[in-house]
Amino acid sequence: DYGGDIHMKKKIAVLVTAVALVALVAIGATFALFTDSHSTLNTVTMGNVKITLTEPQFSEDTDNTNTIANVVPRQVIDKDPTIENVGKNDAYVRVLLAYEGLTETQSQEVEALLDIDGENWIKGEDGYYYYQNILAAGADPIVLFTKLTVPDWGNEINDTEFKVNITAEAVQSDYFDPSEEDGSIISWGDVQPE
Repeated sequence: DYGGDIHMKKKIAVLVTAVALVALVAIGATFALFTDSHSTLNTVTMGNVKITLTEPQFSEDTDNTNTIANVVPRQVIDKDPTIENVGKNDAYVRVLLAYEGLTETQSQEVEALLDIDGENWIKGEDGYYYYQNILAAGADPIVLFTKLTVPDWGNEINDTEFKVNITAEAVQSDYFDPSEEDGSIISWGDVQPE
């Protein structure tokens, strides 16, 4: 019976095809197990922003006590807040002056007589003086002012003691844009150095 042979041949062909498919799936699964991997180790060293604030001439004049006594009206005192970038990264710098022991008017009179370089230092609305250039790491130090002149005050200020507190702050210059007005740096926005 030829019909039975054909039917048998079809069954054998289906069986061979099924075995071939199983073999292909098995080979495919075997190929899926081939793997490869590579790894690299990258070391990232963070930089830093670090400044110093000194008053070399004032400290020398006062024997490092940072106190001067028996001052009189119109006296000129060597006072030189000096900032140096001793960190690894370039930075923007700002300085805040605060007065203790004086009225607001007296504080303004003292500040008006400071010899601040108005080209390199601009006072922002927040009271900070902003250095208008980037202070490069390792660059020569910068000075806010060099002299403090006592105003022409009268007897109302006899025996008064006052302090001029100076705070210098720095922020990285890379990837930071300070607020500007007419090309002058006037703010750091919400940035508050620690």
